[in-house]
Amino acid sequence: SRGKMAENVVKALALQGSQRALRAVEFFSRKYKTKNKNVGAAALEAFDVAAEELGITPYELADSVIPNFDFDGLFKEFEANKETYRAYIGNDFKLAFLDEDNKLLKALPKGTSAELKEEFKEIGKEIRDIVKSQSSRLEQYLVIQRRWSVDKWQDLFLTNPVMFVYAVRLIWGIFDEKNQLITVFRCQEDQTLTDKNGDEIDFLELKIKNSELKIVRSTSDGRVNSPENAQNTEGSKLSIGMVHPIDLDAATIYFWKNDLLENAIEAIFPQLNRPVILLETMDKNVKISDAFEGVEVGGYTFLSRMDKTGWVKGSIGDGGGILSYYKEFTEVGLVAIVMQTGDLSVGYYDVNAEIGKVMFVKKTGVRFGGYRYDEPSKMNDPRLVSFGDVPPIVYSEVMADMQFFKENKVK
Repeated sequence: SRGKMAENVVKALALQGSQRALRAVEFFSRKYKTKNKNVGAAALEAFDVAAEELGITPYELADSVIPNFDFDGLFKEFEANKETYRAYIGNDFKLAFLDEDNKLLKALPKGTSAELKEEFKEIGKEIRDIVKSQSSRLEQYLVIQRRWSVDKWQDLFLTNPVMFVYAVRLIWGIFDEKNQLITVFRCQEDQTLTDKNGDEIDFLELKIKNSELKIVRSTSDGRVNSPENAQNTEGSKLSIGMVHPIDLDAATIYFWKNDLLENAIEAIFPQLNRPVILLETMDKNVKISDAFEGVEVGGYTFLSRMDKTGWVKGSIGDGGGILSYYKEFTEVGLVAIVMQTGDLSVGYYDVNAEIGKVMFVKKTGVRFGGYRYDEPSKMNDPRLVSFGDVPPIVYSEVMADMQFFKENKVK
């Protein structure tokens, strides 16, 4: 009965326009994708409108509303008892303090003013709120493979004290203009970027090499132009994003897992440990998969897992039976659908769910809701997308969700 009021609240937050308000709106747009979907939809619309008003993309707006708390780079200097100290955000996302000798303090130094104590207390609270939002947002970016230009990545992840922690605790890749992975690196706590050989990343050198490769590919006689000319070609466009294990060989994955372990760095979310399911060549033209058909899972286990991984109830049939679940990949214009053929019904979950057919459709192709029955059932349905046309990471993530149920099925 308060649904409309909640929609108006998130729109009012967007109109308020502060960094904190817009962060909340962006968070709600993702948090309420499965439950209270009307609130999530209102938040998404309000956030998109705010981005349009500012002349930037919603992604850029989400980046821009992360505060730096008036830090000078990664540190905030302050005084207590006429001595200078520095505050910074540790790898556990908690505030930490250093004295003039760079000695780590257990707490704020004696003599810190009450006003400053209150300021740091509020910063600590806001950091916790930011982490709740940013961790899930970055995992979404891993799945859709969002990229940043080199300059924008450096501005966001190397100068913002909160995002720097994410930079340190994730594994990154540099990609060319065709989204081909060039090299993998990790950000060290001293802000240097190093590859698996321990060499520091030189973006200018990579741009030149990438440009030369571009020219070799594009010239009919195989001649390589000078590096000076190469820097002015499209080949010099590099981007940075989180690497997905689908793009890495086993040795590379092992190296970076071990590197994080040796440096006592805990991943923000499963990145290199994500299951990878590759599409078989023979299945490129498949549009509906029955590979998981008949797999039964406990109702509550099924519901909990689907909610956690971003799936939403689809069509509801007679007696409240849940006929399908769907998962949107808006950025690539696709929706994944899995049919549910068990006895699972709205409000009646003490039964087994049963996996049916799995498919991908165009974003606006299928209508979901009570008594809709709009999900494709025949291979020749024009709304279906061949598995070979689905981005490999999207295919892998969806099939990994189904594989989880197969591995945890009712005996």
